[in-house]
Amino acid sequence: MTTTQKLIQPKLGLLKLAEKLGNVSDARKLMGYSIDSFYRFQKLYDEGGEFELIEISRSKPLLKNRIEKEIEDVAVAYAIESPAFGQQLASNELRKRRIIVAPFTIRCVWVRHALKMFQKRLKALVFETMTYFPPCLAYSMKTSVSRSALLALFQSH
Repeated sequence: MTTTQKLIQPKLGLLKLAEKLGNVSDARKLMGYSIDSFYRFQKLYDEGGEFELIEISRSKPLLKNRIEKEIEDVAVAYAIESPAFGQQLASNELRKRRIIVAPFTIRCVWVRHALKMFQKRLKALVFETMTYFPPCLAYSMKTSVSRSALLALFQSH
């Protein structure tokens, strides 16, 4: 059974059970769905068949709540440059560069770019370092990356 079939089967089962019982309320209670969900599934099924019942993500980013692209790029670059810094310290360091960003905003940017954890920021630093400086690490980067951390990172892949 494929993933798409796993997503479609319970919804299709609900529609068939309602048809078999002749009672929408009993069918949705047995299957654990709300009445709104039942009618939404029925409408999708009537419009496009089984494949319309595939899960559709409703979460769309609210772009007006995001920071500017330039500031986000600076925050990402700083996260890669100094992976050991947390949200508060990164926010304070960016403030010294006259870029005012709240610590939670830094966290949101890191989450969007998959840099939330120290290990992921470190991995991004190592990747970038090996891309630009293959034979050696820059001195400022050596302070935040220990030899054992590098070995552990490369052995994991």
